[in-house]
Amino acid sequence: MHELDSGFKCLDAFGLRGRKKAEEHLPLLLTDIQAVVEPQSQTDPTFKTTQLYTRLTTKVVREQLIGQKGYRDEELPTLRTFNTKLYQLNYRLRRVAKSEPLKKIPETDAIFAQVHLFHRVVKETPNMVRLSWDAKATVKIGLFSRGG
Repeated sequence: MHELDSGFKCLDAFGLRGRKKAEEHLPLLLTDIQAVVEPQSQTDPTFKTTQLYTRLTTKVVREQLIGQKGYRDEELPTLRTFNTKLYQLNYRLRRVAKSEPLKKIPETDAIFAQVHLFHRVVKETPNMVRLSWDAKATVKIGLFSRGG
């Protein structure tokens, strides 16, 4: 009604209302969160996404910002806001996912066939002695084994 009476268009400052983002109150907050969370995070073990997994909860991140970076409790945002900020920074707050090792590598059958053949040869040869040796061999499996 006022616009019709006066002929002037009234503009409201709707976008300027409300609470400002936490980054506007604390400009270094996001970099400090990354500095705390980055050493405790790992990438997706399947390498299919760029998501980072971390064991740290939002409460622990908040406590470490207070202890390590010198923030005061009353100036930091709530845990819900921390959760949102961590999500925006591409961190997922869940147990670190572990890749499952292969149960059986393709060469297993060939290895055991050779072992059984050798046992048969030793059993059939009377002047040959068989020794048993227990050893643990580490074999890389998955994408990092045998040249990828």
